[in-house]
Amino acid sequence: MELTLLTPVLFLLLLLACFVGVIYPYLRNSKRWHFALAAVASFIGLAATVPKPTPEELAARKIAEAREAHEAVLKKALPVTATPANYTRAEYGETYDRVGAASFAKLGELEPGAAYVAAESEECDRVTTAMVSDMSSKGMPVWFVDCENENRFMVTQKQAEEALARHRQGKLVQTDLKPSCTFDDIWKCKGESRSQPTTQEVAQGKEVEYATACDLILEQVVVSPSSLDTKRWQFRVINGKTAVIERPFDSQNGFGAMIRSTYRCEIDIATSNIKGFSVRGPMGNKKFI
Repeated sequence: MELTLLTPVLFLLLLLACFVGVIYPYLRNSKRWHFALAAVASFIGLAATVPKPTPEELAARKIAEAREAHEAVLKKALPVTATPANYTRAEYGETYDRVGAASFAKLGELEPGAAYVAAESEECDRVTTAMVSDMSSKGMPVWFVDCENENRFMVTQKQAEEALARHRQGKLVQTDLKPSCTFDDIWKCKGESRSQPTTQEVAQGKEVEYATACDLILEQVVVSPSSLDTKRWQFRVINGKTAVIERPFDSQNGFGAMIRSTYRCEIDIATSNIKGFSVRGPMGNKKFI
């Protein structure tokens, strides 16, 4: 009999002996020690015959676990990586001036890597947005990557490049990387030492929430909501009271032609209410709120 067949047979026999050594004396109310000894021997034999994984099986298990971890990270980062970043100097002039021409040319390529860095962290449940931060400097872009659970990660170019290399190798993994800050203490992401966020930081923490609300209004005012193709927004705070989001978008007009326009949405930071909404396009500027 081959070993591969002998092992499971022996396993079953010892399992049977184990049950007999324990159950039979109990039913007969027997106190004979050899039954207990047989049970102990059976347990030992049972443990010895449990099939152990081969080196090939162990290797295959590690490969499967690594693949599963990689796919989990990809899924968490998908909300950002599914839409390629398109940084143009016309729309992101301040970012261009801040990081320089050479780094600016690489932003779109590197941004998925920044999303992967956050998605690898066990403290990010799902990436929602990634954008170049105003903490960037010449030749040293820095991204802020926000997660659905309101954790924010500040990611350097080096971190993004290393994550992209892991992605190409299929080796994205779960890490214990801690968030740089949360939406409640955005000031930590700027390296400041204090406990109370400013009005602007409160607004920055709600940036994605504001953009979502503005997009809902946009869907109500365009002729063809199903044709909407929104681009990346720009965000700023005016006078510490009003948050402003400007976002280019393409949509069909009444004749079915795709037209590029830009909406401007103003939000009262204190109340989170939208107090102004207008659209600028080829036919001029139209105010809705």
